[in-house]
Amino acid sequence: MRNTVVVLWRSKRKLVLAVGILCLVVVLAAVVVGYVFTRQASPISTRNPYDPARFGMPGYVGGYKVLAVFTPDNLACMNTGEIRLALQATEPNVEEYLANNNLKAIQKDLEQHGLDVTIEIVGPGVTIDQIISESAKWNQAIKKSGCIQTGPAELPQTTGEP
Repeated sequence: MRNTVVVLWRSKRKLVLAVGILCLVVVLAAVVVGYVFTRQASPISTRNPYDPARFGMPGYVGGYKVLAVFTPDNLACMNTGEIRLALQATEPNVEEYLANNNLKAIQKDLEQHGLDVTIEIVGPGVTIDQIISESAKWNQAIKKSGCIQTGPAELPQTTGEP
């Protein structure tokens, strides 16, 4: 009878050990999977509200890097439905960009992607951090002053009497 109790005890011990190892494996797997998903999700949940990937835009247009996508949601005073792409020039200065720009390639790429957007060209030294900072300043200034509307001047109403 004593042998039976010992066998039972050893079986329980093996069972507890097996369950413990299984729990450890599950915890380690959860940690690894959590780390992998966090690492992969970080580019999507970036602090960059102008990231082309957030808007389904290509990373390059006509050979130029798309540094930022501006919409009414992230930049004040834009018209509903308006989209602007900030493309980064590869040329070292404005003169070389103007002499060598490839507007036809840009236009062709935009047409191939079915995009109707306004293009802004920024210099090769401009960073996304600068764009974020300047856009935040712009948005704060507009909150204080409001948007400037351009267009024809409104004529005063006349009563019809001379």
